Amino acid sequence: MAIQNPHWYQRLYWRIWLTVLALVLVLAGGIAALWRVDIDRDRSDRTSRELVVRGPDGAVVGEAKFRRPRPHEREDSSDDDHHQGSAHHMRPPPFFELTLTDGRQLSIELSPFARGDARPTGVDLWRTLMRWLAQPTGWIALLLTLTALVALMAYPVVRRLTARLERLQRGVEAWGEGDLSTRLLTDGHDEVAFLARQFNRSAARVEAAAVARKALLANASHELRSPLARIKMSLALLPPVSDGGGRAAHDEITQSIDELDALIGEILLASRLDHDPQSIGIPVPVDLSGLLGIECARLGLEPEMESGVLVKGNEALLVRLIRNLLENAIRHGRQQKNDKVGDAAPRVGVTLARDLAKGQVVLRVADNGPGVPMAYRERIFEPFFRLPGASERDGGVGLGLALVKTIAHAHGASVACVEPPTGRGATFEVVWSI
Repeated sequence: MAIQNPHWYQRLYWRIWLTVLALVLVLAGGIAALWRVDIDRDRSDRTSRELVVRGPDGAVVGEAKFRRPRPHEREDSSDDDHHQGSAHHMRPPPFFELTLTDGRQLSIELSPFARGDARPTGVDLWRTLMRWLAQPTGWIALLLTLTALVALMAYPVVRRLTARLERLQRGVEAWGEGDLSTRLLTDGHDEVAFLARQFNRSAARVEAAAVARKALLANASHELRSPLARIKMSLALLPPVSDGGGRAAHDEITQSIDELDALIGEILLASRLDHDPQSIGIPVPVDLSGLLGIECARLGLEPEMESGVLVKGNEALLVRLIRNLLENAIRHGRQQKNDKVGDAAPRVGVTLARDLAKGQVVLRVADNGPGVPMAYRERIFEPFFRLPGASERDGGVGLGLALVKTIAHAHGASVACVEPPTGRGATFEVVWSI
C-alpha cells in the first residue's frame, strides 16, 4: 500500500523555516522590550537632572530643574531655529528655570548645534531614528523588518536542505515499489549525502542478489527440461504394460512428469516476466471475452460476461492468467451434496463486465470452497505459498496465483482476493483500466 504524502504544512522545510521565524520573533521581541525599558529609564533620568550655579567663592547662588518647553514656548522659536532643520522642531533643546538666592527667576536654554559646528549631521539623523524607534510603532516595524529579512534569507537554505531529503524520500518510495535500479544523487558531504551513498550501496547489493536469484532460478529450470525430456522419451519407448498395477504406475509417472513440466514452464515464465516486464512485447487489442469463453468451455463452466470486451496485452499470457484462475477455483471449489464425485464440475462462478462509470474491466472468479482467511489474502500471491493445512494432494504448488499477479501487473492490471458476495468461498478480481 502506498504511503500517503504529507500535507504542505507537514513538510519538513516548512517546519524548520517556521521554527527559525518563531525564534527570531521571540529574540527580537525580547530585545525590543529591553530596549524600550532602557529608553524609558533614560527619559526618567533626564527629567530628574538639576542645574546648580555657584559663585566665585563656591557658594550656591541658584538651582534649577530640567523642564520641557511648553507649547507656546516652542512656537516662539527664532527664524534661525527654523533654518536648523525639521529635527530641531521635533525635539526642542533642554530648558531650565533657575531661581537665584536673591529671589530672581532666570530661564536657561541650551541652544542646538549650529550648522557650522563640528557636530556631525548624522547624529541628528540617528537621534531622529532613535526617537522614532522609541515609539511603539517604531520598534514593531523594526521587529517585522528583521523577521522579513531573516525569512527571506533562511528560506533558500532550508528549502535546499529539505529538497534533498525529498529526493531521498522519492527514491526510497520508488525502490520500495519494486524498481531496484533506483539510485540517489550523492552531491554534498553532509549527513544527507552520506545517507544517499549508503542507500545506493544497499540498493546495489539487493539488486545484485535479486538478479542472481532470478538467473539461478531461470537457469536451473531451463536445465531441468533436458533430463525431463529424456525421461519422457524413455517412458514412451518402454514396452506397453498389460497388467493393471503396472499400467497404474505408468499413468502416475506420466502424470507426475506432466506436472513437473508445467511447473518448470511456470517458473520460467514468471522469471522472464519478473526480470523484464517489457518481454510481453508490443500490447495489442485482445478479445478478453473470447478467451474467457474458450477456457470456460474447455473446463465445462458457464460464464456471465459481456461480448466484445477488449484489453491491450499479450494473448498467450492472458490465456495463462484466465486458465490459472479457473483451475484454481475448480481445485478448491466444493460440489453440492446432491452431486456425485466426477459427475459435475465444482461450482464456480465467472463474470466479466465493463464498469464504464469507473473506466474499468473487471474479471471475477468465485468458488464455494473453504475460502481464504483475511490474514492470508495477500500472501497467497507469493510464490510457493500454501494455506495452512494444505497438502500436495490438493494439487498445485503455489505458483499459479503468483503467476496471475505477475501477468496482471505486466499488463497494468491489479488482482486481489476480495470478500465473497455470498460470504462463502474465495473470490478473485482482476481489474484493467480502460
